[in-house]
Amino acid sequence: MKPVKRERLAQLMERVEEQLRRRSPQTLTIQNTEGLFRVAYEDILYCYSDRRQVTVVTQGREYPFYAKLDDVAQTLGSGFVRIHQRYLVRAKAVSSIQGSEVCVGPDRLPISRGLRQQAMAELTRSMLEDEAVEYILFSIASYVVYGGFLGFCHLDVLRRFLCLRPFWPCRI
Repeated sequence: MKPVKRERLAQLMERVEEQLRRRSPQTLTIQNTEGLFRVAYEDILYCYSDRRQVTVVTQGREYPFYAKLDDVAQTLGSGFVRIHQRYLVRAKAVSSIQGSEVCVGPDRLPISRGLRQQAMAELTRSMLEDEAVEYILFSIASYVVYGGFLGFCHLDVLRRFLCLRPFWPCRI
């Protein structure tokens, strides 16, 4: 096995830094009868709708406002998964999936039969990506600390992870 070149490692570190920068806190602006609020995406556990009223649920508070859940889902983007006609969850906030329900904080939310397959795929992908990022960062830290080389299995996992990202090339 060839040792890893410093240039390639530097390119990899730049990619990881870019990914971390992309995770900078984004906020959702909510206006209701109580006032105007900014809620960080990472603080949102889930959103639910009741007719035309959407409620954003965080750890300490709920923010009701008038909108369509589809519009909120589009605004929030890919970190959120539609699990039911009435529910939209932040994928990273899901602690477990039990049968046809997801656990988000202290709440258990239903997964509809029609959205079950797509929701399960998106939630599973999110969980696997989290584990892959931690593993890659640990591998890079080990390389830097011990001055060794990234083993073959590390490079294989790294290649697979980078291929999951549409903005990263699949060759490293």
